[in-house]
Amino acid sequence: MNAIEKKEYDKIYYELKKDKKKEQAKTYREANKDKIQKYREDNREKLLLKSKTYHEANKEKRNQQAKEWREANKATAKDRKRKEHLQERYGLTIEECNLMLNKNSKCPICDKEFNSNVAKDRPCIDHCHQTGKIRGIICGTCNSGIGFFNDKPEIMLKAVEWLIVGTVVDVQ
Repeated sequence: MNAIEKKEYDKIYYELKKDKKKEQAKTYREANKDKIQKYREDNREKLLLKSKTYHEANKEKRNQQAKEWREANKATAKDRKRKEHLQERYGLTIEECNLMLNKNSKCPICDKEFNSNVAKDRPCIDHCHQTGKIRGIICGTCNSGIGFFNDKPEIMLKAVEWLIVGTVVDVQ
């Protein structure tokens, strides 16, 4: 058997035994959880370096695989991205966010119905930029408006006063 035939043979053999090997590995992992955990703890730096080296050497391949997965699993990828965003930015779970949404189907400021298909009517999590404390869910328009006033009530009150008593200027 020459080298090419050996390579083909190995490839076919691997494909035939792949499922059995996966099952054996799974059984081993389940039976040796403590042993595996201890190894990972004892060799943390070594494993991190190995992982980092692999990721750097295979960056293009990994990016391509990730892209293909996202394209094949659009809904799951979107859900994951939303989940990560909510957790990282606000410390919220999707369930907590949905509970807040279920309490109100309208913006508490402008009374507009939330509509996820229209950016300005999309529900947004409003929070204080200084403390990070969540104030509630409002529409995109109101969220932007508050943001333009830098979360400062005194500026917003001046704007309200302007709207009520401001003079009308004739441009002609």
